[in-house]
Amino acid sequence: MTPAELADCEAALRDISSTDEAAEWVGTYAKPLLAEIKALQTRVATLLRALNGREDY
Repeated sequence: MTPAELADCEAALRDISSTDEAAEWVGTYAKPLLAEIKALQTRVATLLRALNGREDY
């Protein structure tokens, strides 16, 4: 997922969380999932930077 796609998802979540039921679902499931996706993106980027320049991978 690209940063632009992630931003689109976050914007969509803000739009759909206008009702109480949707807001509960977003808070319970969607926001934590997006947070995990962001964390994984950071970890992958860190690993790629660490591997950059290594010839044995």
